[in-house]
Amino acid sequence: MRREIYFQVFVSVAALACSLGCQEELPTERNGGASAPGVASGEAPSNMPGVMAGTGGVSGGAPGVPGGSATCALPPQRYSRLTPEALESKTVSLFPNTSGIALRVLPYSPTPQVWSHETQALSVPQQFFDEWFRVTEDLAANVDRDPGIIDPCLRQSIGDDACVRSAMSAFLERAWERPASADELDGTMQFFAGEVAAAGGATALRQTVRKVLLSPFYLFRSEVGVAGADGQYALSPWEVAGALSYFLTGKGPDAELVQAAKGGQLGVVEVRSEAQRLLASAEASPGLVRFFDELLGLQRVSTANRPQVSDAVIQSLPEETHRFISAALWQKDGLLRTLLTGNFSMVTPELASYYGATAPQSGWAEVALPDYRRGILTQGSFLTAHPGITSRGVTIRNKLLCLELPPPPPNVNQDLTKSAGSLEAELGRKPNRAEVRAKHMSEASCAACHSQVDPMGYPLDMFDNAGAYRADVNGEALDLEGAIVGSGDVDGKVTGPAELTEKLAASGSVARCFAQQLYSFASARSVGPSDSCAVSALADGFAKSGGDIRQLIVSYVTSDAFLKRSPMQETP
Repeated sequence: MRREIYFQVFVSVAALACSLGCQEELPTERNGGASAPGVASGEAPSNMPGVMAGTGGVSGGAPGVPGGSATCALPPQRYSRLTPEALESKTVSLFPNTSGIALRVLPYSPTPQVWSHETQALSVPQQFFDEWFRVTEDLAANVDRDPGIIDPCLRQSIGDDACVRSAMSAFLERAWERPASADELDGTMQFFAGEVAAAGGATALRQTVRKVLLSPFYLFRSEVGVAGADGQYALSPWEVAGALSYFLTGKGPDAELVQAAKGGQLGVVEVRSEAQRLLASAEASPGLVRFFDELLGLQRVSTANRPQVSDAVIQSLPEETHRFISAALWQKDGLLRTLLTGNFSMVTPELASYYGATAPQSGWAEVALPDYRRGILTQGSFLTAHPGITSRGVTIRNKLLCLELPPPPPNVNQDLTKSAGSLEAELGRKPNRAEVRAKHMSEASCAACHSQVDPMGYPLDMFDNAGAYRADVNGEALDLEGAIVGSGDVDGKVTGPAELTEKLAASGSVARCFAQQLYSFASARSVGPSDSCAVSALADGFAKSGGDIRQLIVSYVTSDAFLKRSPMQETP
């Protein structure tokens, strides 16, 4: 199989995806890859349907504010590469016997600044294609062993053209998550016929399957839409089905969504119904759990080393939070307040001991937690992922209040032990923790930022770097008095975790920020000024619902910001 041909097509689509924000250098002849003929880095390939050549941008407007004449800018058209998890789920659904094929080793570079499915996080170097090319060879071997994986009729005869055409039509729909056009199906059959003449039926089937898997339509998901008279692009029913499913479940559309897409029945009314159906069960859990994991940086727990707590407890903390989120959203009222202040969790006997709670007899069970444990910010996963006062305060400010802090200036002392050493020499004795903090904060270059974040970390200081409760530190009493800074509506003194989480839950700024973060996650890109109208409409509805997260999701997926796209601007 001509690897170079498929790589050229791959580069073309990767260039299109990266024109909307990818910061990785695309593979070219200069850096070890093979550039696609006539396609420059960042230029949209002209053979991709429904996409205007050029760089990404937002233009036009759409009704976005109920009851008013204001318009909201639409997100731009985009192609996005599937995450390793989504690619694995899709591939396993097509090839159930894929044990031993390590799909998740595909190059993947998420950073704390972006979502894992954002274009910037999914690099597109030649290494990715090389690895996927190898994987498709292993996958195609399954077809050699049992052609019936593609269609049962192929077990009888690979030489039956009607059988092969029907089988490939159905396989293309499953693989590309949309029906193939007549030209695409004809092209696939012509390729198959050429391979039959050159190498025989079995080889032809294997190579044709690889051709489908190496297509950009297998590796990338489109949100480009169909042009309307108003210059806006309404997503096709198949694109809507994919966008909804990958957002909520982290994988491709289920049977009901596929049927709705086939029938062309995914307008606002149908999307609302499908979203409510998915949100009625924990099937929506994987996508939303990933949102919270990435929002709060909980993935860091898996690499945490905390000798004072058993590895078994540390490794079970993420699952505890996942179960807590699922319980809050599907067994409780689904409110943001419950996530921030809920005085319960789902624990094992080992975790119950860690929390000082009544232990279940076995397995996982819901239990009441001590009064100082209120919501997700007081769970072991968050506290272990963010082990210190500053990191906890920074996360609250950045992720719950949407107030970004610049990185610290170069050559600034960020090591409290150095402050402690200089202070000990100054005092002639070992300083206490409060004195060390005061010394660190006395330097203007430090205080400018730390005064905005540390006060929100102080109330959580009763939890050590493994999230375990502590009454003191080496006999020194804890000072849990802090403050909320920058919220604009609940600023002021708070003492201890219960008061901190209650005030955050009551903040309209936190609610608006949460709506913005969910919008950003769902659209897989950072939010910019052009999104403020759509975000405001969602935040207003979220506030009126009392902070109902499920209603926020339904409002978003039935909005123009989800269902339509603006065209990419043409280049001269």
